[in-house]
Amino acid sequence: MLSSFALLDQNWLPVRRASGSVETIRPSDVTAGPADDPIIAFNWPRADFDAAAREFMVGLLSTACWSRVRGDEWEAWWSEPPPPDVLQDWFAPLSPAFRLDGDGPGFMQDLDPLDDGSVCDVSALLIDAPGANTITRNADLFVKRGQVRQLGRPAAAMALFTLQTFAPSGGAGHRTSLRGGGPLTTIVVPDGWSRDAPPSLWRLLWANVFWQSDWPNPLDRLDRVFPWLAPTRVSKSGKQTTPDDVHPAQAFWGMPRRIRLDFDAATIKQPCDLTGATDDVVAARYRTRPHGNNYEGWSRAHPLTPYRRAKPGAAEWLPVHGQPGRLAYRDWLGLVVNDADDTPTRVPAAILSLARARLLDVGHTPSCRLSASGYDMDNMKARGFVESQMPLHLFPEGAVRTYADAAVRTLVTAARRSQDALSAYIGRALAPGNPPAAGKGDRHLATIRFWDQTEQSFYRLLDTLADGFAPLSTDPDLLEEMVPTLVQRVAREWLQVLRREALAIFDDLVRLDSLDFESLESRIAARRSLVNTFNGASKAGEALFTGLGLPVPERNPAGKRQMTETVS
Repeated sequence: MLSSFALLDQNWLPVRRASGSVETIRPSDVTAGPADDPIIAFNWPRADFDAAAREFMVGLLSTACWSRVRGDEWEAWWSEPPPPDVLQDWFAPLSPAFRLDGDGPGFMQDLDPLDDGSVCDVSALLIDAPGANTITRNADLFVKRGQVRQLGRPAAAMALFTLQTFAPSGGAGHRTSLRGGGPLTTIVVPDGWSRDAPPSLWRLLWANVFWQSDWPNPLDRLDRVFPWLAPTRVSKSGKQTTPDDVHPAQAFWGMPRRIRLDFDAATIKQPCDLTGATDDVVAARYRTRPHGNNYEGWSRAHPLTPYRRAKPGAAEWLPVHGQPGRLAYRDWLGLVVNDADDTPTRVPAAILSLARARLLDVGHTPSCRLSASGYDMDNMKARGFVESQMPLHLFPEGAVRTYADAAVRTLVTAARRSQDALSAYIGRALAPGNPPAAGKGDRHLATIRFWDQTEQSFYRLLDTLADGFAPLSTDPDLLEEMVPTLVQRVAREWLQVLRREALAIFDDLVRLDSLDFESLESRIAARRSLVNTFNGASKAGEALFTGLGLPVPERNPAGKRQMTETVS
């Protein structure tokens, strides 16, 4: 009989300290070590495992320490992290749910042994592993088959949690995660313990713990929090799992796939194909059946994920998923602020406002960062794993936050209008007879370059807004008086940036040499139209100026718009 691998009691999480040293710890050891060399990050060989490990620990801390999370005691553990033995005491009541192997329930595994289930290679737990159809067509060009034949128990546990947390479509009856396939996760990253160092992992995790005040005590019914402690709610007959059917904290611990790992005791210690670490027990296969928990009705239920409506006014909120390319300020609306004041269609994760309020309460510096990560999925195929960080300012709730959010929406909306105009006029210049499909490659390149080349200016102007709002936050009358001037000054500078970068990209991609007269004429006309956009001399230009809160230039006697000031 195999011994039980207890995830709360054994060293299995690889971490890295500020000095660069690496080690393997228990979950409760996240605060262990000298204060001048804290643990700063997980150290798995895969980015998706690192992201999943952060979610694992946020969920564990939120569930085990729920009374401290929701009460006034959060600040005490922020100021002075609890020692490992204290954390271990808090984790102890959850230990029945965190045994990976041995007899009884297995972490993130079906309570049924699934003896009649299909047998799969353990590599299929990895979301980016080539599927059966890919292997049959010999199309595994980038992620090759056969690279992972066995996993040690630490890697098997994290692979299983990663799959259940981010689960994409898996074929008939194989359910997606509680947040659908490839959800985007956002967490607030506090500043480090010194100007040049990253934050301690403990503070990153503790800043993002979450518990609703009306949620019941999880210890009363662990089987409602951790679905693997109870018979699976088999969804073959249309049965669904809603927050009313289980504890709402199951948002952290969703288990859509019916999986049971097969563990083999080794005569000699076997290396894990992912980590290289040796283990007395390895997993080479797992058994699975379809029709696991089918999560429905979890609208805005996961605290670490931003949500969107399929259309304005829709009752249901859908989790935002990863998309191709890196995340940047173009994604600000919906990740950092609502995309509208009154009836938003995109809203940030619930943890964002809570974490920012906490950091302000403890006197944190006025800025931190937002980290966003997740799989970019095309149905069952992983196109990539995206992870980005962006600066985040800690504006206090109230009038300052309202003004700041509105200013940010203005800047991002203006950039989107400018990018749309740039793309459209490049299309008209390169193929005037067929604008919708014209110059697709060049238009795509122009879009990428536009967002890249305006990004640093956006963050610089964001700093300008933050510096301008800071002294006004304690004087409502002065705030109301000074904000319009500050915002308009930033808007004018932003218009200059958008104009300069858009025209530079256009001129680089749309050449005017070695052309016949007709082609030259169409390109010059397209550039003139783009210039008119930034001069407010077209409908698109009027919308751009109006959206920025700037006066639209008046028409001269000939009916042309004339600039009241230079913007280039």
